[in-house]
Amino acid sequence: MSARGRHFRRVALAGPDVPAYRCLAARLVVVLAEPPHAPVPAALRALAAQGFRPLVFTRREVMLAFDRVAARIAAALEEDGEGEHDGLR
Repeated sequence: MSARGRHFRRVALAGPDVPAYRCLAARLVVVLAEPPHAPVPAALRALAAQGFRPLVFTRREVMLAFDRVAARIAAALEEDGEGEHDGLR
């Protein structure tokens, strides 16, 4: 998946029931979670400790308010800045 020139790759966050997509260049992780498989706070804290900013959405949010979800992801990418990145930070 790619957004605004950034590359997102699927990663295992908390098992197969919690899909997550990571962008190394922006240090951003987008998580799709549903109870009871929602990511535990410890997993989100671990991401933050590694310098990642987690954004958590439910599948329902994605289906019913995709424009709002996309806008939040775009805003998070904009917060990272407009410069080019090599993805190795």
